[in-house]
Amino acid sequence: MSAFVGIDLAWGPRNRTGVAVCDGTGRLVASETVRTDDQLAMVLDPWLAGAGQDVVVALDAPLVVPNDTGRRDCEAELGRVFARYDAGAHPANRGRTWFDPPRGTELARRFGWEIDPAVRPLGGRAVAIEVYPHPAMVALFGLGRVLPYKQKPGRDLETLRTAWVQLLGHLERVAGPTLRLAESVRWAEIRRTVHTATRKVDLRAIEDEVDAIVCAYLAWLWAHDRDRMDVFGDVERGYIVVPHRDLVAPEGRVPRVGGTVIVLNGTSSAGKSSLLTALQDRWPGPLIDAGLDRHLAMLPRRYLGAAWPEVFGYEWHDGEIARVVPGPVGHRLVRGMHRSAAALAAAGFDVVVDHVLLEPEWASDLTEVLRGTRAVLVGVLCPADPLVQRERERQSRTLGQALAQLPYVHAHGRYDVEVDTSELDVTGARDAVLRWFDAGVEPTALGTWG
Repeated sequence: MSAFVGIDLAWGPRNRTGVAVCDGTGRLVASETVRTDDQLAMVLDPWLAGAGQDVVVALDAPLVVPNDTGRRDCEAELGRVFARYDAGAHPANRGRTWFDPPRGTELARRFGWEIDPAVRPLGGRAVAIEVYPHPAMVALFGLGRVLPYKQKPGRDLETLRTAWVQLLGHLERVAGPTLRLAESVRWAEIRRTVHTATRKVDLRAIEDEVDAIVCAYLAWLWAHDRDRMDVFGDVERGYIVVPHRDLVAPEGRVPRVGGTVIVLNGTSSAGKSSLLTALQDRWPGPLIDAGLDRHLAMLPRRYLGAAWPEVFGYEWHDGEIARVVPGPVGHRLVRGMHRSAAALAAAGFDVVVDHVLLEPEWASDLTEVLRGTRAVLVGVLCPADPLVQRERERQSRTLGQALAQLPYVHAHGRYDVEVDTSELDVTGARDAVLRWFDAGVEPTALGTWG
């Protein structure tokens, strides 16, 4: 059985090193953080023993550093392609004591890994390659700029969380099927950490481990998709391996220009209407309201009264609403709303849509209609208790409606950004959405819907 190992190697034993292991099928079977080489060996030895010599290791750390000063040729070559994406490599030279010799080289000697990229993986060989997650992410995820998930001055908790949600979403989309992340208990814990972190240090604690998981996926690609991996440099001058993919145009920020559709999805009373208005007030240009409330207001008055069940009806159980059931007019209205938003975006307008996505077929229709449109999916979340309280306080709301919607509305896929309105006021929710745009990432959640 083969083993594919990713190591985000710290330059010295005092700092955290991330390590991740995938079995011969590609399934992620272990990931954690260590510090010393002996601790790393304790994690790896059981898996390496079972794999024999069929081992592929991808290290985010220099393996070959021949130069006394300056930077390696491979770093210059990689920079010519990826520096414009903020994904250039840090220079390594032997003038820095931690690279004389490199810790990665010492590990390769200890475990018997061949470090020449010309040596083909598997076939009874244990090999190690140097990788760098940032350009790998740019290539694999189709990014115009690296994700700002690393802790740097000026990045607050919510900015980091936004980038982390993006990172995990990209990994699940691209590497998830191979690594079987949906089955991983540890991956679920990592995702929970991102959503519940109350301090930046909480996110920093998983940074090296997630980088190691990226490296483990690169080890898998080195073995199974070798012809689509670029090697910058060689074993004599030093090298870095990066996936070969068609790159998108580099960009510093996602431009706020016409053609973007923002979908605010959540139950009634979750705060979508207030968030919509707040976004319109701060948007740099016209942000057109083409949402459900606006379309419902277009109906003749009888459909908001006696004929309301033709729009939205209710299933009752023990005197309470058990489920909200769209009627024939409601189905047609939602389909028309999707096409209205797409048409406005095609005309060059930014559009915001408040939505209550009750039906899987609505999610599928939205995905199809917005295909080719820049669509940003925002989950407007709110737990049950605050929803009930809000309905009681608002005389215009049908009691029990929000609870009946809750099991269905968020069941279609992930979001590009999430806001919990039980924790954030409308200003905080608005700023969280705007920070997502300022983070310079492209929306990807729509591809998980339908």
